[in-house]
Order: sequence, then C-alpha cells, then structure tokens
Amino acid sequence: MSNILIIKHGSLGDIAQASGAIQDISEFHKDHDIYLLTTKPYFELFKSNPHLKAVILDKRLSRFNLIYLFTLMRVIKKYKFIKVFDLQNSSRTSFYKRILFPNANHIIWSSSDTTLPKDKSKLEFDKNPVLDRFKHQLEVSGDSNNILLQNHFKYRNEVISEIQNIVSSNEEEKITLRNKIIVDYQNYLREFINQNSESPSLIMLLGEIQNPMDFKDELALIKDVIIKKFENQKYLGEVNKAIENAKQQEKFLEEQKTRYEQDKEQLKNLGIKIGSKAPEISIQDANGKIIKLSSLRGNVVLLDFWASWCRPCRIENPNVVRLYNKYKNQNFTVYSVSFDQQKEKWLNAIKQDQLTWPNHVSELTGWKSTPGEKYGVTSIPKTFLIDKNGIIIDYDLRGKALEKKLLEIL
Repeated sequence: MSNILIIKHGSLGDIAQASGAIQDISEFHKDHDIYLLTTKPYFELFKSNPHLKAVILDKRLSRFNLIYLFTLMRVIKKYKFIKVFDLQNSSRTSFYKRILFPNANHIIWSSSDTTLPKDKSKLEFDKNPVLDRFKHQLEVSGDSNNILLQNHFKYRNEVISEIQNIVSSNEEEKITLRNKIIVDYQNYLREFINQNSESPSLIMLLGEIQNPMDFKDELALIKDVIIKKFENQKYLGEVNKAIENAKQQEKFLEEQKTRYEQDKEQLKNLGIKIGSKAPEISIQDANGKIIKLSSLRGNVVLLDFWASWCRPCRIENPNVVRLYNKYKNQNFTVYSVSFDQQKEKWLNAIKQDQLTWPNHVSELTGWKSTPGEKYGVTSIPKTFLIDKNGIIIDYDLRGKALEKKLLEIL
C-alpha cells in the first residue's frame, strides 16, 4: 500500500474546510494510506481523524535551521510518498517542494501553483473561496471530489435564492412562505450536523443557527468534538457563545412564564380583567402635549407598554407596525407607553422601528411609571387590546394571535 501526504497549516477556518478535502482524498484513494503534515495547534485535532493513517508534526522552525530541515526530510522520505496535496499553498510549502520533491509534476505535487488555471494569475486565483480552490486543485490533480461543505453551501445559496425570489402580492403569504423555507432549512441543518458529527468543519455552520435553543443537542455535540480534538481551547468561544445564548433564551422564557402568572394575579388584585373598563392614562408625548387614552374612543386600541432597551419589545415591533399599517384605515390604532428614562433613546427607537402612529407617551421614569402601576405591569412587552367603547378585550396578544383577534372585531 502506497502513501499520500496532505499539507495544511493555516487558520482554524481553513482547517475546518480542509477536513472535507481530506475526506474526499481518502475516499478517492482507498488503497492508499493518507498522512497529514500540520502544526501544533491542529496536531491533536487531526490525530483522531478516521481518514488519516497518521499526523506528522511540523514545528515550522526557521528555514535556516538545517538540523530541523534535515530531521523533517528524514521523516518525510521514510514514508516514500507517491503524491502530495499541498492545501496550504504558501511560500513555506513551496520551499518544502523544492527540497523534498524537486522534480515533482502536478500529478505528484498538487498545489495552487501546479494546478493554476491558465487564464488566471495566482493572485487572482487566491481571491476565490477556499472551498472553490480546493475543488479546482483536486479536480486538476485527477481526483473526483465532493467536499463535505461544498454541497452544503451550494444548497444554502439555493435556499437564499428561493427566499429572494418569492413572488406574491400578499405580504402575509410572503412571510408564511419565507418562514416555511427557513424552518425547512433549519431542520436540514440539524440533520446535517448529526450526520457529520465528527467533522471540525461544523464550526463553520454556527453562524447559520438562527435559534440556539432549538439546537442544544447539536451545540453540545460540536462542543464535545472540539474539546476532544482541539488542543487550543480558545476555539470553544463561538460554541460556548451559542450555548450561552440558548441558556439565556430558556431563562427568558421561564421568567416570562413566571411573570405572566404574577401579572395575572396582579391584574386580578387591581380589578383589571377582560370585560372591565380600561383605566384612564393621561400623560405627555415628546412635545409636552397630554394624550389621554380615552381620547381614542371609537377606535380599537392596542395599549402597548414597551421601552427602547427592551429587546423582546423591539423584536415584536415590526409585527405591530405591520398590523397598524394593515388595519389603521379600519379604526385600529396603537397607544404606546414607554418605560424609557432617556428621551433621545426613546425617540431614536421610535424612528428606527418606524412606529408611525401618533400616540407615543412617556413619563421617562423607567419602571416608576404611573400607567405601569395602574395596569400592574411587571414585565414588558405588555399589551392590552381595548375595544371602541374603552373595554378591555384581551391582553398579551402578539403575532398571529393579535391579528386573529383584530379580524374578529374590526
């Protein structure tokens, strides 16, 4: 059985993407043993790679260190490699070629130099994505390939294109179609991670996970792989960040659940319930003008307690904007009470989120809000839906639930 050498030092991102190329080379050369020459940060990572016979450590000492070069030469020559895949494509690996394989052609020594497209300079070619360069290099070197992430990125681009090309005159239908595509893609992503659970390439996909809480098992799996294979623990940063986000999401939902129960009890004690009259609010807008809640009688009103610093509020705002624009001509409006303390941040958030209804009020006292105390608000966002006669219809309605109720009463 003959031996093949792969050379890859590089950054973590390149190393992760190179894992797919290593797998392809191994599968295409099933009758050969595959060795990898790499540096210390990635040595432990690849020692357990099932596609490699062994990993050779390159200490990357000075090129003028003749003792080290002689030692490395002895190690390399011992294996009698019949082919080399230079996936690093650096001046150092070009130097190795000159001293170790001086007469190698592009079939024996595969690099971006020896496989360079005729119509491009190396400078131009190196601007291409890493995966595209690997793909071209392996093809010219006689290997058919199916790099691990190549098909994934191709599919991801198709999904992005599908979202961009959604055609519908109905905005709600567009949103529904878009959400379905995203859900399908996230399900595919979960399956992809589980099927390739041993590959360090998976760290390249962390940015595609939209809701970490739904990927707790997959994130734990990726973390476990990195702990086992990466010598330098700093590479856990991105995974730990995603796991922490998942924990924070769970914590937030638990807190919301607890607060909801507290709110129910608080509202009961205040005599605020569905079917009761909405307590009056009479405070100033940003210009000092008093706007009374009762002045909006004759309209269905969404009383919305929020703040510029409240992330869940800001996430919900686009939905409120959409519903306001859709139903404002059917006697629906919004009365927003801000828990902000700084006027500038309050007004900037109104502008940024395009909250175009005229009824924005605040005492700029944070949680010490008179309307907040009157309505028993212990968490935000908090909403009350009030009918044309000033009677509370429902509360804490958001998204589809809010629109469904509006359709019933408008």
